Amino acid sequence: MGAFSGVNRVACAKFYGVQKSSRDCLAAIRQMPSGDTPIIYNFNGYDRATRLPQYYQSGDCMIQIELAGPQLPLTIDLIPNELKSMAAGVLETCTKKPRYVGGFLAGDLGPIRQWISSEPGDLDKPFPPSTAYPTVSITTAQSDYISPGNYDPAMAQMLAEFVFETARRYSPFSGLGDLLRKRAIRLVRKEEEMQPRGQRVAWWGRPGRGPTLLRPGEAAVNGTEVAEGGGGGVQTARRTKRRKRVVVDGDQERV
Repeated sequence: MGAFSGVNRVACAKFYGVQKSSRDCLAAIRQMPSGDTPIIYNFNGYDRATRLPQYYQSGDCMIQIELAGPQLPLTIDLIPNELKSMAAGVLETCTKKPRYVGGFLAGDLGPIRQWISSEPGDLDKPFPPSTAYPTVSITTAQSDYISPGNYDPAMAQMLAEFVFETARRYSPFSGLGDLLRKRAIRLVRKEEEMQPRGQRVAWWGRPGRGPTLLRPGEAAVNGTEVAEGGGGGVQTARRTKRRKRVVVDGDQERV
């Protein structure tokens, strides 16, 4: 997709609205800032240009930029041109012919993939803030932020695939392999409870638990179509480079 050097996935679904034309979405993307110099974004600043989440709207098409994950840093470095590239990736995969629907792209998923696929990556324990990842969504005009990186079932599905992939490298009798398979099954079970709106259930919660609340800088513990250790004090993540439900992984597409 050209956005970040890490793992990316695009998810497309009618839930995000039907776009009769990509013209409005192209106009919304043009409103996004440009540049290859990283900008420090935050959650509590007064400057809208550097405060997350953000949105850009033209007609009935809205671009939403958010940060997702169980533990969010207080600030994060993002490159404007890479965010625009993420939006363009959703436009090309979801919004243009033949689908004409919205969706989202979750970018720079390498750190979260590595964490949940490792022995320390217990879903019930605090995550390092470096595992947070940006999402860029294309949707019809909304009155709030949709946070697909936390609440769309596609995220649980995708993360479960990551963990299963790692588990297959180990013998069925391996302790770590068995732990990872159980973790992946838990994510699959959680996917069945999730929905993008209504009761917001995050992918990292225990199956059977209620909605998960998340605030910037806070660990939330237990508290849509897809295409491919934290310390105290001020937490900063550096990112300068890096059902019908369709899952697009690179150039491969599966239904």
